[in-house]
Amino acid sequence: KLDRKVREEKKNLTLSKEELELKKEDLLNKIIENEDRILALQKERSKKDYFFSFALIINALIFIMFFSNFIIKKSVSNENLIFKNDIIKIKPYIKDSITFHLESDWAHIQTKEDFEMVKVKIDSIKNTIHIK
Repeated sequence: KLDRKVREEKKNLTLSKEELELKKEDLLNKIIENEDRILALQKERSKKDYFFSFALIINALIFIMFFSNFIIKKSVSNENLIFKNDIIKIKPYIKDSITFHLESDWAHIQTKEDFEMVKVKIDSIKNTIHIK
């Protein structure tokens, strides 16, 4: 009887070893599948990170463009206001033809040198007639 039990237990152990081998192979296959899934997810995440970075850079550039455009327009508006105020200040003291030439020069400004030239003309007139 004892010998029979030992044989049955050995048989169960043998079956258990075979089952363990099958489970071991199954687990190894699942590990490999999971590694493949992880790699695929990492690639997908990498693409998303790249896209997010690209979108962030584009948005930053757009913001910089709009902000610099706003600053330039504000600066130009301020210079136009100063010019108009200066013309109002000096107009009673100079001929209309000079005023028209200054306004024409102002309207034709293309470069910083043009701007400086008009400013120098206005400043010299203001200094001549002692206006600040």
